[in-house]
Amino acid sequence: MVFRTLPQASIQDEEFDVFKVALIKLENRFKPSMSIALNWFKFYTRTQQVEETFDEFLTALRSLSVHCNFGPITNEMIRDQIIVHVRSRRIQEQLWVMGDLKLQDVINTAKALEQSEKWMKSVQESSKDKNSIHDVVGAVGGYEGPHQVGIILNTRACEPVLMIEESNEMDAIVLKFPKVFTDVLGKLKNYSHKIKLKSGARTVKQMLRNVPIGVRDELKTILAGMVKDDVIEEIESSEWVSAIVLARKSDKS
Repeated sequence: MVFRTLPQASIQDEEFDVFKVALIKLENRFKPSMSIALNWFKFYTRTQQVEETFDEFLTALRSLSVHCNFGPITNEMIRDQIIVHVRSRRIQEQLWVMGDLKLQDVINTAKALEQSEKWMKSVQESSKDKNSIHDVVGAVGGYEGPHQVGIILNTRACEPVLMIEESNEMDAIVLKFPKVFTDVLGKLKNYSHKIKLKSGARTVKQMLRNVPIGVRDELKTILAGMVKDDVIEEIESSEWVSAIVLARKSDKS
């Protein structure tokens, strides 16, 4: 009886094991629902972790949303999760104030504010390290006197340097031009640079150097990324050829 109530059930062929067919259809009916419910739970409970950058948080939400079958409202669901679960209280409050935003607007604003927070934190830590040093310098009383700041103010009023007002002004600039304060590589539009050569200059083609096997895959990945970002482009041949010299930076990159 259960088998006959299933959608598209057919028992015309007497060789079919009705019980096995019923089990298969029931599993196909209920397993996806259970899986989607679990994926929804993972998505809705995902918060930005400590030391996790906004890009990492965004990538995690995009990855989880793939298995949630949100369809045309996927961007809206990701947007809402960012606003609710972003770790920075400052970013969260700013997104609330800005009202109804599209996902890309939320991403641009969050990235810009995160970059601003990192910069302010580095400035504060640098200032804190300097102020925490107490060296005897042999000056008056054994302490270094105040530094003279070479600023001329044609006014009787003085304002604090890099305090609340300046910080708010900087934040306003970051919010006004969010596309400028991002980690995305900048590009010049509608401009083509032509390299001018000296009269009589001759083309040079250097011999290509062998790339160590241990870094070949890494080099391919880097070059592919530069092509994707329009930093370089693939060509068939060139009159000028320069060999690549690979060297590790201090940060192991």
